[in-house]
Amino acid sequence: WAQFLPRWFASGWRDNAVSAFDLSRAETLFARGAYEAAAAEAERSQRLFVDLEDQVGLSQVEALLAQCAIGLQADSLMANAQTALEAHGYTEARDLIDQANDLYALLPEEHRPATVIDRYTQLATSGIEADGSLEQARSEAEGWLSIASARYDAVAAGDSYALLGDGDGVARANEVVDGIDSRIQRVVYGLSALVIVLGAWLGTWLWQRAPGRLRWQSARPPGRAWRANPGGD
Repeated sequence: WAQFLPRWFASGWRDNAVSAFDLSRAETLFARGAYEAAAAEAERSQRLFVDLEDQVGLSQVEALLAQCAIGLQADSLMANAQTALEAHGYTEARDLIDQANDLYALLPEEHRPATVIDRYTQLATSGIEADGSLEQARSEAEGWLSIASARYDAVAAGDSYALLGDGDGVARANEVVDGIDSRIQRVVYGLSALVIVLGAWLGTWLWQRAPGRLRWQSARPPGRAWRANPGGD
C-alpha cells in the first residue's frame, strides 16, 4: 500500500474526481452538437453522483444525457433521410425528416439544422410530386381526351427527376412519353391515310361531276310501225 499510494496520488484521481463534478465540459460539447462526446463526459459525472447519492447532481446529468440521446437520434434520422434521398426513396425520406424535426423541437433552437432540413424537405417534396405526376400521366394516357394532359404531366415529372439526379425516374417518365407519342403517331398515320382515301374519292367524284361528263340519255320513242301494230308480229 505504501508503494501504491504515491502512484495513486500521481495518477490524477483527484483531478478526475473533481472534473466529474463539473458538467461544463459536457455542456460545452452538447452545445456544439457533439452529442456522443458530451454523453461520454456526462456518464463520468453520472457514475460519481450515483456513488455519492447526489440526487440533485444526478438529475442534472440525466437531463443532459437525455438531451444527448435526443440529439443523437435526430442526427441519425437525418443521416437516414439523406440515404433515402440518394436512393430516391422520397416518401421515406420525408417521413424521416418529419421525425427528426419533431426531435429537434425538443432541443434548443440552435441545434436544429434548419438549412439542411429545408433543403431535404424540398428535395423529398419534389420527388413525391414527380411520382404523383407520373402516376397521373399513366392513368390519363389511356383516354384520348386527356392524352395531352398526360403527356404534359409525364414531361414535367421527367424534368423534376432530372433535377433530382434520378436516372431511373427519368427513364420511367421517358417510357410513358414514348408510349403516348407512339399512340399519337399511329393516329396521325391513320388519319393521314384516311385523308388520302377521302381526297382520292373526292377527286373522282369531282371528275365525274365535271361539265359535259354527265349525259343523261332518254329512251328512244317507239316507231310508227310499232304503234300501228301494237299486238302484231
